[in-house]
Amino acid sequence: DFLMQKMPAEKADKRILFVGADEEDISNDKYGYPIPDETLNQLLEKIQTYQPAAIGVDIFRDQPVFRSDNKNTHQQTLINQWQENKNLIAICAGNNLKNSVAPPPNVDKKQVGYADLFDDKSQTQKQDDTIRRYLLSRSPNAITNVSRCTTSYSFAWQLLYRYFKYTSKSKSKSKIKAKFKQIPITTVDNNWQFGDTVIKRLQPQSGGYQNLDASGNQLLINYRNTPKIAQQVTIRDILENSNKFNPDWVKDRIVLIGITATSIRDIHDTPQGEIRGLFIHAHAISQILSAVEDNRTLIWWLPQWGDTILVLFFSCLGGIIIWYWQNPKHQIIAISSAAIILYILCWFAFTKGGWLPLIPSTLSLLGTSGIVVVWTMKKKIMGNE
Repeated sequence: DFLMQKMPAEKADKRILFVGADEEDISNDKYGYPIPDETLNQLLEKIQTYQPAAIGVDIFRDQPVFRSDNKNTHQQTLINQWQENKNLIAICAGNNLKNSVAPPPNVDKKQVGYADLFDDKSQTQKQDDTIRRYLLSRSPNAITNVSRCTTSYSFAWQLLYRYFKYTSKSKSKSKIKAKFKQIPITTVDNNWQFGDTVIKRLQPQSGGYQNLDASGNQLLINYRNTPKIAQQVTIRDILENSNKFNPDWVKDRIVLIGITATSIRDIHDTPQGEIRGLFIHAHAISQILSAVEDNRTLIWWLPQWGDTILVLFFSCLGGIIIWYWQNPKHQIIAISSAAIILYILCWFAFTKGGWLPLIPSTLSLLGTSGIVVVWTMKKKIMGNE
C-alpha cells in the first residue's frame, strides 16, 4: 500500500468516460433518486448516437423506477435498449439468494456483469477491508444457494470484452475505414489472455497472499496514480447539451454510468484512500487496457522460494554487518544504509510491477542484527567474567 502511494504520477485514461449523477442530478428539482427509467433511457439513447465502444450502467435496475410526478413506467423501453444494443452492460450482485440483486429483467446474460468488490477481511481475520484484488471471472460453486446474479463475468470483464472486439468505423468519401484492430481474448493455463498480454491470476502463496481462496480469476489491482482516472460529466451535461460536455469524449470509449453524489454511500478503502465502487471498476478496466495497448506493467511476484532467498539474504546481511563492524556507530550507519538500499530496491521493482517482500526483509535485517548484537554483548560479558 505504501509503495503504491509512492508511484510516479500518471495521466487520466482517455479511453474511459464517467457519466456520474451528482447531487444536483439526483435532487427532486432534476431527475430524482433512484434515477428514473425514463431518464436513464434518454441518457442511453443519446450516448449511443456518439458511437461508444461499450456502455456500462453501474446502477441496479431489477425493478421499474418512475418519477414521483409520473406513475407511468418506462421499464420496457429501457429493456429494449439492452436488447437492441449489444454494447450495453447491466449489473447484478451477490452469489446467493439472500444477498443477491438481479439484473434487469429479460436482459441477455451475456450483457450482464457482477458488480461485487472483494476486500481483504477474509485474509486478515476481518482486520483489513482494503480492496486490492478484482475478480475478473468466477467459478460456479455447486454448494452455493441459488443466486439472482448468475453471470460468471465481472462488470469490468464484460466491458473489456466489448472494447477489444469493437471496431470503430468512420466514413470518409464513401469509404468505411476501421480504426481498431480487434484483439482476441482467450485463456492460457486458466489465465485470461488479451491479445499477447496474459493476466496472471492470483494463487495461494502469491506475494503476501499466503492463504488465499484462489477461486476464479483474481487480478491484483495496479491502481493508476492520478487524482482523476478519467474525464467525468454529469447526466444533465449530456441531456441538456451543456458546454461542459464534448461528444468526442464518447466516441470509441468505454462509458461508465453511475452515481457520484456523496450522499449516496458507495465508498471503499483502497491503497490510495477511499474510492467509490464505480471508480474501482474503472481502475481494473484501465489497468488491462493499459497493459494491452500501452505496455503498462501488471503486478507480478516472485515464487515462494524467491521471496525466501531475498529474506534470508537480508537476514544474513544484518548479521554480517554487526559481526564485521564492532563500532556501534558504524553498525548503525551500515544497517540504516542496508535498509535504505532495500527500500529503493523494492520501490524500483514495484515501478516495474514487482511485488518484493519489503516488510519481511526489513524485519529479518533488523531482527538478525539485533540477535547478533545481543550475542556479542553476552559473549563479552562472559569473557570479562
